[in-house]
Amino acid sequence: MNDLETLKSHGLNSEDAIGTVGPFKLFLGSLEALLGPFELPDEVMDALFYIISRSQPGTEPINSHAMQLILEGSSRARSTYFLKKNILKEASAVFGPYLVGECHWTLFHCNLKEGAITYIDSLGEHPQRCSQIIENWSIFAARRGCHGPWKMIKRIP
Repeated sequence: MNDLETLKSHGLNSEDAIGTVGPFKLFLGSLEALLGPFELPDEVMDALFYIISRSQPGTEPINSHAMQLILEGSSRARSTYFLKKNILKEASAVFGPYLVGECHWTLFHCNLKEGAITYIDSLGEHPQRCSQIIENWSIFAARRGCHGPWKMIKRIP
């Protein structure tokens, strides 16, 4: 019997919380998604980026929900009240998962000191999406006192 089966035998369901990673609550279903042909839930991606950020001094993670609002140019993300803490003030870099569509995860990274944005999409970085990301990030960052210019760093295939 594996650990998931043991937890289920104790009466836990997919919706039951089993612990936290930083500020992110993980559920039994979060772990099930790692083993099966399921879509990875937001909390798994957010927990992963939180863990990675702990070993990268000066790098702050942005959770997937906030990242989606920022990179899609949501009026909410443009508000100065969005994100209670100005993470751009103390960080040298920020990064996080960006969900495209309903089930395709991509990566956003911004080196704040160099004004360099890296966007990685396993299906290819489309120029129109990259332009939109730079535009929306510029607006978000400027509202928090972090002005560009921002440049997109091309990855080598």
